[in-house]
Amino acid sequence: MSRLKRLFRIPSCCKYCRQVNRSWTGLQRSAVKKTIINRIPIRQGQTIIGAVSSFRLQSDIEGLRNEVSQVRQYADALRAQTHEHQNLLYTLSGLIQLNSLEEAMELIHDESEEQQSLVRFVTERLQDPFWVES
Repeated sequence: MSRLKRLFRIPSCCKYCRQVNRSWTGLQRSAVKKTIINRIPIRQGQTIIGAVSSFRLQSDIEGLRNEVSQVRQYADALRAQTHEHQNLLYTLSGLIQLNSLEEAMELIHDESEEQQSLVRFVTERLQDPFWVES
């Protein structure tokens, strides 16, 4: 392993390096920040003629992981909201088929009021980051 580390110029302080799918992945601890290092050899035939390296702060990777988690939560919430909306449409369809138009209109009105209440709640408490009052 030390011969390969010398070949790819992996620093000896990078004690967490390992080979993954013919590339090197490692974690180097600097005085201030942790850096994730990836190295992939460039080959011409069987000869290694160079390497491509990428360096990323571990905190950047963790930030991306958190963003992906938030997007998943948002997608789950949208899926649940879509399901609830479908249920409302099925209920309205049933009421119309039963010729219960007053109940259908009341349900539409109640749902509209609830939606407007939610929009007011959100807009009153969250400020648009792009809207700056002068």
